[in-house]
Amino acid sequence: IGAGVAQSAFALAFAVPNMARKLFGEGALTAAFVPVFKGEVETVGLEKAERLARAVMTMVLVVLASAVAVALAALIMAMDTSSDFFKVVMKMVSFAWAGFGAAFGPLILLALFWKRTTLAGAVAGMVTGAVTCFVWKFVLSTDAALVAENPVFSLYELAPGFALAFVATVVVSLLTRKPDASVCDEFDRVVGLIADKQK
Repeated sequence: IGAGVAQSAFALAFAVPNMARKLFGEGALTAAFVPVFKGEVETVGLEKAERLARAVMTMVLVVLASAVAVALAALIMAMDTSSDFFKVVMKMVSFAWAGFGAAFGPLILLALFWKRTTLAGAVAGMVTGAVTCFVWKFVLSTDAALVAENPVFSLYELAPGFALAFVATVVVSLLTRKPDASVCDEFDRVVGLIADKQK
């Protein structure tokens, strides 16, 4: 359904019940609250424990209602695709995805498929990807004369950020000490398990 209003409504429709399930079903609130509630019942009695439970429920409902209100307000504002607000939000989302993609995309791929990836290489790649996106977006692509002379600078910042981050991760990984034998052995073990499952 694309990245429009319909997709946002669809995602929101599942986000709220999923968040409630994660909080109350198997989530952190259940794990943290049940032992506390039980302890309160044993130490101060059921009446005070129920007061605590009501206070926690009120807080959770206020947080959930606030999240729903913000989501609904954003959805209503996003319906007017010609508004300045919509255009600004779309530019911010586009830039955020470029930054995340350039900083983490190469690292994820290399960590999954190349056992020589090192911590120093990972850090170098993430920094290179993020910095490239900022420089490309706010320095290089805003220089009209530079873009007119060399149209490559009009590219979406994700492309150069991803490429340079990939190169930085590989180069720094090769220049630094290779991972411990135990890490390489674990990598080979997982690759073997995946290969066996695909047979």
